[in-house]
Amino acid sequence: MAERSRERHFILSRDDQDDAYDTAFRLGAVLVRARITERYGMQVRRIAGQRDIPAGWGVYLIDREADRPTPAGLSLVTTVKHTSALVAELVALAA
Repeated sequence: MAERSRERHFILSRDDQDDAYDTAFRLGAVLVRARITERYGMQVRRIAGQRDIPAGWGVYLIDREADRPTPAGLSLVTTVKHTSALVAELVALAA
């Protein structure tokens, strides 16, 4: 079996860890409803403060099979290379 690649895409940041997990949970529920959790998942990671970026918590979309084509019949996703379309729809649906 081929090794699965993992690609992480930043969605948004939150100041508080609990808020970040709450957001990830809501976005994850959208993935569950779309039945795409085998391929896509959510992750919360600490963002270290940098020059122009305050410290906080990042919410990320994980594509576990970034090197494979988008699943057939999946209207929620355009292409693997256009994950921003999925991110925008996830954020809108989870709001």
